[in-house]
Amino acid sequence: MPPSRSSAATRLANLEQATEVCANCRISQLSCRYTSVPRKRGPKVPGTPRIQRPQDHGPVTDDQLWLSPVSYTEHQEPGEATSNSQPGQLAHIFSLPVADATPGPTPEWAQSIRDGLLAFMSSALPAVPALDAVNKCIDVYMQYTFPTTPMVHEPTLRASASRFFSSTCGSDLFEAQSQQEEIARIQAFSLITALCASVSSVMPDSLLPHRQIIASPCLEASREMLKAIEDYDIENPNSSSIVIRIFHATALQHLTGKTALSYYILGQATLLIRHMRLHSEEALMSHEPLEAQLLRYIFWQLYAADKASRQVFAQVERLLYPC
Repeated sequence: MPPSRSSAATRLANLEQATEVCANCRISQLSCRYTSVPRKRGPKVPGTPRIQRPQDHGPVTDDQLWLSPVSYTEHQEPGEATSNSQPGQLAHIFSLPVADATPGPTPEWAQSIRDGLLAFMSSALPAVPALDAVNKCIDVYMQYTFPTTPMVHEPTLRASASRFFSSTCGSDLFEAQSQQEEIARIQAFSLITALCASVSSVMPDSLLPHRQIIASPCLEASREMLKAIEDYDIENPNSSSIVIRIFHATALQHLTGKTALSYYILGQATLLIRHMRLHSEEALMSHEPLEAQLLRYIFWQLYAADKASRQVFAQVERLLYPC
């Protein structure tokens, strides 16, 4: 009876992947042939391609050992969708750096947001210049809100209002020598529009007759600007980063009634305060004197509000006691 190829030889040859003949077949002067297809353990996954078992084409000679031992043919079920994507396309997409996939805002884009808001205010309030409407919001805030919440610098706000809402301003308001300066200008525009939205959402018509007209557009413009620079703003926060989110939370609460969204955005401001360690005077000393004073006011304002919300509304305390 001629010697037969052992199943152990087949399994061993499958593991060796046709690199050499196994010892048992070499002693029996047989060539290794592969009739068993290696399979993975576990249940079958729906939608996986079937593997067609190859047919036996006779003994394999020594000069054919470099060939693939099994020719696998993927069999597709009728009605299955075929993918047009070629191998390597997704790998190329995921290999792109994050900075290349998500470029920052351009000065032209920021200019279009500003021009759209100014055009709306000019058409909705033809008798009131946009700069006068913005300055009126600043006046009301400084008179009624600033004494209890001194979180902004009035000369800086006035300068931003004149820069972005004057009728004589040009078309390159957001262009600068560096990207950091462009982001700072976008942040300044987001701050002034957030203040207008916050003041217009809470003050009565007797103080701001046009408040219902400019509140929502200013809020949308401010949120769009902040969204464009959000990654940089979180990594490099300052007093405006916190104040903008406080104004957004106030405006959203009174304009839309979305309490959960307002509380979430206010929580972002709280996280920035904790990240900047504003409870520590040593951390405040690393800032400019004006910026340090604003940050100090902001911390104690939100700290008091956090304590009040815990006592009145049973909210979770998010700012720990400063040490």
